[in-house]
Amino acid sequence: MLKRFLSYCVRFGLTMQVIKTIIAAVTSWYLAAAIMGQHFSYFAPLAAVLVVQVTIADSMEKGLTRVLGIIIGALLTVLITPITGQNPLSLGLVLLIGMGGATALKVNPLVTSQIGVSSVMIMNAVPISAYATGRIVETIIGAIVAVAVQMIIRPESKLPNAIKINVNICLQLAERMREVSKLLEDASEDSQETQLPIQDKELLKWMHNLNDSYIQAQKSLKYNVVYRKDTVKLSNLYEQMDAVQQMIMAVSGVNYALQKIPVKDLKRLGIEEVLISTADCILTFGKIIRHATPVRMERIQRQLAKCYDDQVRLYEMNMDCYHDVDLHTEVGRLLSDIHRIVQQIEHAEELSELEMDFSDKWKLHAVVPSKFRQD
Repeated sequence: MLKRFLSYCVRFGLTMQVIKTIIAAVTSWYLAAAIMGQHFSYFAPLAAVLVVQVTIADSMEKGLTRVLGIIIGALLTVLITPITGQNPLSLGLVLLIGMGGATALKVNPLVTSQIGVSSVMIMNAVPISAYATGRIVETIIGAIVAVAVQMIIRPESKLPNAIKINVNICLQLAERMREVSKLLEDASEDSQETQLPIQDKELLKWMHNLNDSYIQAQKSLKYNVVYRKDTVKLSNLYEQMDAVQQMIMAVSGVNYALQKIPVKDLKRLGIEEVLISTADCILTFGKIIRHATPVRMERIQRQLAKCYDDQVRLYEMNMDCYHDVDLHTEVGRLLSDIHRIVQQIEHAEELSELEMDFSDKWKLHAVVPSKFRQD
């Protein structure tokens, strides 16, 4: 019922971000009016509206930059204006010192712009000192209230979204490798090259999506006391994301090797079976990232063992074509990239097993590793 009501509100633009902004603005106005009086109270809600961001870390950064910029701009205006007077040249001098100095010191651009805004507003006020003091206090109140609201009222965690992106990429990698295997199976031996369903540009896009999702998840958990326990999951996700990125790079190598090897040699070596077993491992690994269960852990161990056995078979068949140096090299490169994919899954799978509860671990059944895996 609550989810349905919230989804209904979102349709009309009443998102949680809007609600938190409204609460922060109204609360800061009442609080500032109680402390400073009504004269300067509108600066507090203004600061609250500008400071409330998607994550707590962004809100704190925005609040600090705004407060710092206002303090610098107010101090410069209060110190210089009594000497030069309130006129355009005095304003230009304040902006030159404030914004020029901040730019030279490579200060955050948000601080630099806030110095200019506060200097212009304070320059036209009378009396300047009282206005400057009120503006600083009001802004501090608004920033504190905004951050407090962000931390208390349903702080957002981007971790589920990052996990979802990792899972989806694994599922897409597995699906594409199955498509490659099907293309090889249906291809004629007279074909010059394999038309791959996955291109390097798409792989690079997936890499960027992984990095962006992790950065957003990391930022959303910073200063987030509600989802403090998710920091452990975030650390585990980093290891899994690193494995997925290594797999993406290895798939790019597989693409290159498949395009270099003639189709007739690919069919003779039976590479389709190796691609299928590798795709099975990737698919199960993606499901483990979503949620590790005893059944999935046992399945991935069986699939890893089969994949290593398939690689042994491919390796032994590749030894028969040692007389063709180019073919021998390309098949070896293909085998190396596939082996790297499985190694990454095996390492990340061991980490996932450590995350499981003890009550789940005892249910796992050991799978005897293959000869290739022991080597």
